[in-house]
Amino acid sequence: RHVITLSNWTFVLRVMLGLSAKHGCFVVLGNAVASVLVMRLVGFNSQSALFTGEVTKLSFLLLAVFSIRQLIFRDAKASVELKSRSIELDAVSSLLRGFCDAVVEVD
Repeated sequence: RHVITLSNWTFVLRVMLGLSAKHGCFVVLGNAVASVLVMRLVGFNSQSALFTGEVTKLSFLLLAVFSIRQLIFRDAKASVELKSRSIELDAVSSLLRGFCDAVVEVD
């Protein structure tokens, strides 16, 4: 029982470490090892509620971590693209100011 309690307490820590890992394979490997250790200590009986609970928790953890990582990546990519377009707009505006008497920018 103490193993399951420890596994539940470390769930949030495992999620945070999964979000901070540089590569997704480390997330899968680290959490799979932790879950296998828990399952080994409680027994590999697939009919056990502890076993199915640990498998469900591992599946949920990996799904949540990869979903959040994908959202973070998409947001970072959009931010870089926005910054690039802002730089391009500044360059074009500077060029137009050099050639024209007045420049009107419309958002």
